[in-house]
Amino acid sequence: MNDETLSPSKRAVRNAFYGFVGWFIPVVLSFIATRILVLELGVEKYGIYALIQGFIAYLFIFNTARAVTKYVAASKTEGIQKSVQILSAAFFTNFALSVLICSGILVTSEWLVSDILRIEEQRKEESIKGLYIAAFSVFFSMLGQPFAAVLHGMQRFDVHSKLAAFISLVLAVGNIVLALKGFGVIALLLWNLLTVFFLNFLFYLAARMLLPEIKLVQVIDFRSLREVWRFGGFSLGYHLLANALFLFERSWVVRHFGSEGLSYYAVPMMLAIQMHFLITSFSQIVFPMTSEFQSELERVRRLYARSVKICFIVMGFLGSIFILQADAFLSFWINESFAQHSWAILAVHVLTYFLIALVGISWQVFEGLGKPHFNFLSYAVSFIFSFCLMILLSQFYGLVGTAVGRFIGTFVLLICVVYFERKIFGDFSSIKLWVVLFLKMTIIFLFLGLLNKVVQVLGITEGLEGLFISVFLFGVTYLVLLFLLRLITQEEREVVRSLLLLSRLKG
Repeated sequence: MNDETLSPSKRAVRNAFYGFVGWFIPVVLSFIATRILVLELGVEKYGIYALIQGFIAYLFIFNTARAVTKYVAASKTEGIQKSVQILSAAFFTNFALSVLICSGILVTSEWLVSDILRIEEQRKEESIKGLYIAAFSVFFSMLGQPFAAVLHGMQRFDVHSKLAAFISLVLAVGNIVLALKGFGVIALLLWNLLTVFFLNFLFYLAARMLLPEIKLVQVIDFRSLREVWRFGGFSLGYHLLANALFLFERSWVVRHFGSEGLSYYAVPMMLAIQMHFLITSFSQIVFPMTSEFQSELERVRRLYARSVKICFIVMGFLGSIFILQADAFLSFWINESFAQHSWAILAVHVLTYFLIALVGISWQVFEGLGKPHFNFLSYAVSFIFSFCLMILLSQFYGLVGTAVGRFIGTFVLLICVVYFERKIFGDFSSIKLWVVLFLKMTIIFLFLGLLNKVVQVLGITEGLEGLFISVFLFGVTYLVLLFLLRLITQEEREVVRSLLLLSRLKG
């Protein structure tokens, strides 16, 4: 069926399905690769690898191409020429920023390693070389952002998910082979650089096929640049704050708990981030669809309410499992020693990224409605709370205190977002939605906690079989409670039926 003939709801279901595929394959490969890397490299070396990977994936990647998604999504009504101009302006902006950031990393690498991160002497040279490689990974990642934004704006998440899944497979297999062959952190980072280059080159080729009018070299008009910065500027603002918090968090952990402590902190965070990415794989459709329906506020409200509800249902189940089974899961995934150090940190990180996933949906609505400044303002308040509380609580509770400080700051972020939602929708409907969903999810979590105690008393939580039995019992109980509390209605059943039908057709 042609994309143009699909109803908005069917397009949403289709794109959510492709988003899930684009998340599921990489996350499975990541779980396998992470376990092998931790065991082969050792906890300390993996801490260095995780630190530098964080720089590449999070710290220096500024997404200033959001305007591309918005204008490509709206091109059916506003014409294609404007979106092409915005794309050219976004590419020019990203190129300039990527050169500055890459140069900045190259110049300050020794200072970062010695004075900010204070990495152990025997790891300094390796860390500096790793940051040099990370600089070029950041450069190519930012160059590819405008072309990935074209795919999102055209709602071709099928193309995006296939490319991302393919490169994730190549990256994971390469990492496993290199680790088993005895190669170290530098070889892994070079392989990551190569895959980053190819992924973003593939995004460019795909965007050219879908939007042949693309012209990278043309006169950039001031209005297009201003529009890119109107969206990208606020995005850059909260990314700068998020990156500053990330840099502080990682450097604080390394300086006070060492690279080994960073492994105990970063691996659970990676798992929680993957949960967040699952929701992102579904919710990334919200931004282009909100842009498409921005003149119909009631339609946007329904899209938003459904997205938040689905996020609660999915994250509630995954979060409950990882919180209640944190020790058992980490013992199975890594080993018992690692689990003893990290199970509490995993529980806190899961709660934090549960809230971040919910906030992400609201942020996409804000940007789709042309109000990206709401995102910046809400994160600025959250940043202050997180920064202060991470310092304070880590003094008393160590790594767990650092994680709790970030969680409380994220909860403040949610409160700010709810306030801005009321300004957009003009009533208390969104507040009522949040309160009802949180109350129902609390009831479900208490029931699952009671079930977990019963499972522990019966002694069936040991080993892989016990973990699978627990997850199965949780799943059945969770589904029953969803129906009893009316979190699954006819609307949700229709969504599931459409997803199952689509998966059969693709199979």
